[in-house]
Amino acid sequence: MIAIILSLLLASADEPQKKAGAEAENPQTLAESSDLIVRGTIKEVGKSTVEDIEPTENTVVVTVSEVIKPLKDAEAARQAAESFKEITVILKPANKYEKGQRGTFYTSGGITTNDGFAAEGSVILDEAGAAAKAQSQRATDQVAEATKRQGEQALRKRVEGANAIVAGEGSEVVPLPPPPDQRGPGSEHAPLLRRASVVVSDVAKGDVPAGETVHVIFASSEDVAWINSPKLHRADRGTLLLRDQPQRSDAHLRGQVEAARADLQGKVFTALDSGDFIPQRSRSGVAGEATPPTQVDPEIKALMRP
Repeated sequence: MIAIILSLLLASADEPQKKAGAEAENPQTLAESSDLIVRGTIKEVGKSTVEDIEPTENTVVVTVSEVIKPLKDAEAARQAAESFKEITVILKPANKYEKGQRGTFYTSGGITTNDGFAAEGSVILDEAGAAAKAQSQRATDQVAEATKRQGEQALRKRVEGANAIVAGEGSEVVPLPPPPDQRGPGSEHAPLLRRASVVVSDVAKGDVPAGETVHVIFASSEDVAWINSPKLHRADRGTLLLRDQPQRSDAHLRGQVEAARADLQGKVFTALDSGDFIPQRSRSGVAGEATPPTQVDPEIKALMRP
């Protein structure tokens, strides 16, 4: 059985342990440091759905009733939780856990295999009686606020790192030739790069005039390594956060991009990371009227105001 490592299960050894008590169990604090947050019920204690994980008394199998974070369906951790319906959580040895207990589970990192998904985490168990509903709502509200704040910070970072930010419409999508130095069929984790020609209608950053056509290189692969990368299609309309070079230090990838740049007329950019494409928000138009030009997403423009 082949395990695909999504991220490290264990935090670095020199990271300070969180203090027990209110701070460690604060939903907002936990939400900010968690990759996956679910509501669920402990189905089994001392068991694991993942063969590679040796269970202890703090290992629980959780039946997932709701995925709170990440909010986007494309995120790999969310896909795993919704696909398997059960996850294994390695909890901190602070309580005695029992079958049937309900709560909010906060996890970081994890591995996924053919059998399931497992990660280290914490849980805030529901209170008994009438207080449970109010507690659950408070936790949900705090997680939503923390997730929103994280999303804004991540978007700001992408905006600052982009070489160009434009809005436009795709006019053509074609596959790129394989890397110049590739021998054989290539890796199963290859990005399968394609090029989208995009007619620019609005510019928020970069030396790209409106009306110009730019070439945007993206990964069409559905492999776990690229599942969250934008998948562009002809006639797609939206905002693109573009970079001159891929952020990944992959010589084959960079070589393929440079080869495409040498062959193409006009500006060539990459859009390889999650969030690099924001689809145009649908507008209800009047029958017979021309579709208005695509504009840069208002949230992006708001972030760029001085």
